[in-house]
Amino acid sequence: MKFVNNQKGFPSLLHNGYRYNKNTRKNFNDTTIWRCVKRQICSATVTLDNMNNIVRSSDHLCQSDPKFNKIFQLRADCKRKVCEDLSSTVQTIVENTFEPIKEAEDALEYIHYIPSVKEIQDSLYRAGKKYLDCNSLKFIKFEHVTVPEVLGKNLLVCEDGDSRKILIFCSNIAKNFIQNSKFDYFGDGTFKCVPSPFYQLYTIHVDLGSTHKSTNVVPVIYGLLPDKSEDTYTRFFKLLNEKLKVHFKSFKCDYEIAAINAVRRVFSDCQISGCYYHFSRAIWKKAKQIKLTKISEGRKILRLISQLPLLPANR
Repeated sequence: MKFVNNQKGFPSLLHNGYRYNKNTRKNFNDTTIWRCVKRQICSATVTLDNMNNIVRSSDHLCQSDPKFNKIFQLRADCKRKVCEDLSSTVQTIVENTFEPIKEAEDALEYIHYIPSVKEIQDSLYRAGKKYLDCNSLKFIKFEHVTVPEVLGKNLLVCEDGDSRKILIFCSNIAKNFIQNSKFDYFGDGTFKCVPSPFYQLYTIHVDLGSTHKSTNVVPVIYGLLPDKSEDTYTRFFKLLNEKLKVHFKSFKCDYEIAAINAVRRVFSDCQISGCYYHFSRAIWKKAKQIKLTKISEGRKILRLISQLPLLPANR
């Protein structure tokens, strides 16, 4: 016998392959009545005392469906995990929750019961939004932007400015990590997954011990920026230095002049280097513009130029 919440957030009882909804009527003897969800064809009930022991029950006219109950419970687990694990995506939570069922010996028996991520993602997003007490995910003006209390306590580092607001997020684990160690830092911005009215999400990554066989670079700081001007980048890096005590000794980024100048202004002794991927892409982009890629000798020269950053600095 298990208790889970249904899609509307009300408790449901799972017992012997049947599902029951709680009767809202209160009994004088501290018992609760649970009625079969298929009430149009079945009037079976279960009565529980205040210790959730079964006092009495009646027979069902409908068929039990333990497989449906199992999936119903897993869907409820997904909602719970969405609220508890704010660091995982909805897709990851759904896949990890239903993975044991898919790999079980009787997996084929559940094939028609297991929902896809698309089928349940809306209800999971609503559950997370309700848990965070977040009335809106998009705002028109920076002055209207509010951060949910849960995120404010655990992730928000600072909220700077009104008309050109900057938000910086960093977990407690990452804070202790970057303040007590020296890393090679990386910076990169994206514009595709940014909530309005912000312009870009700028992330700071650190190298946690990459080798020639594997790369171990992870994001530790997230900044929502109103634009990509040099002044905004300067504000952002100054806030990192003031609020998180971050001091770049080595910083690698793309070839955005505004970001590079801002790093030099805030961290004067920082050694800045460019990203090899962006370097190669920029060369090929320019080569296509001047139609150098259409010439065999031109393509050979481009390949050689692309290898120049890999040579030792003294060569």
